[in-house]
Amino acid sequence: DINAYLAEYSNREIMGAIFADSQFAQQYLRREEVGKLIDKTLKGSETYGWQIWSLYLCSLASRQLQRPDSASSLNVMQNGEHASK
Repeated sequence: DINAYLAEYSNREIMGAIFADSQFAQQYLRREEVGKLIDKTLKGSETYGWQIWSLYLCSLASRQLQRPDSASSLNVMQNGEHASK
């Protein structure tokens, strides 16, 4: 289970990793509810580790797509061309 890996971090650190510079997280996630998931997981009363990890990955992907140089790569991929061309 992924909860053991999250135990090394505080709620604040995990929230920062999910919400910092992420339009996705700021637009689509409720900070208070995500904080509750993290608290419950860190306290061991619930196990939302995989959900938290998924939110982090979505946020990370959002940040990558926000980068100016990623827009051209995305267009290439959507047109069915290889990025190496």
